[in-house]
Amino acid sequence: MSLPDLIKWLILPPTAPMLLILAGLVLWRRLAGRLLAAFGLLLLYAASTPLVAYPLIDALQHEPFLTEGDIRDAGAGAIVVLGAGRRLHAPEYGGETINEYALERLRYAARLQRLTGLPIIPTGGVGPYDDRSGAALMRETLRDDFAAVVPWAEEQAGNTMENARFVARGLRGREIRRVFVVTHALHMPRALWCFGQTELEAIPAPTGFISTAWPESWPLLVLPRASVLESTWLAVHEGLGRLWYRVRY
Repeated sequence: MSLPDLIKWLILPPTAPMLLILAGLVLWRRLAGRLLAAFGLLLLYAASTPLVAYPLIDALQHEPFLTEGDIRDAGAGAIVVLGAGRRLHAPEYGGETINEYALERLRYAARLQRLTGLPIIPTGGVGPYDDRSGAALMRETLRDDFAAVVPWAEEQAGNTMENARFVARGLRGREIRRVFVVTHALHMPRALWCFGQTELEAIPAPTGFISTAWPESWPLLVLPRASVLESTWLAVHEGLGRLWYRVRY
């Protein structure tokens, strides 16, 4: 595990609340320890309920979806789809393949291509323990499962900023200045900020929207659920990622 991954693991739920609970149990004989444990338990519970998760998601997931008219009138020259990770144990696919998040993005990129005829450019590099780039796996999936045209893949980027920079560098001299950027709606603000640091004009093409419609039954607002905890993790991860990018870049 790399240092950034370790830091991410430590500060995001459920690890951070669980560490607070553990520290509180160690210091249980003191009032501070009991308060610490109670606070950690409260954080873990809150992160698992829509009351906390949905406002966090709404704060980031605000780019509207594209209508077919928007897509056809956008004037883009290519479809850039950002990588989202891989599934290492996929014996039914010969060893490894893209994960479910990447698959959502590729499905939408393929739809955009059917509507526009534009080339798809997947972007994603090789991790420290990977044999193939994420872009290569995405290109293979687009070709084999969606019959999509992928003339070029960017295979060096290790994060969203590098996705933007390396794609912009690869498109220099190709007379393409406007591109659709396909990523999850929750990740789109960070992606747009990164592409805004390049010469490309990014047209947001969000997919994978997380529903934040309030349930009609009030118990569903306060009952903890694993799926809601995952949504909170994604929202907090994106919020911290945006702050970190503004400091780093």
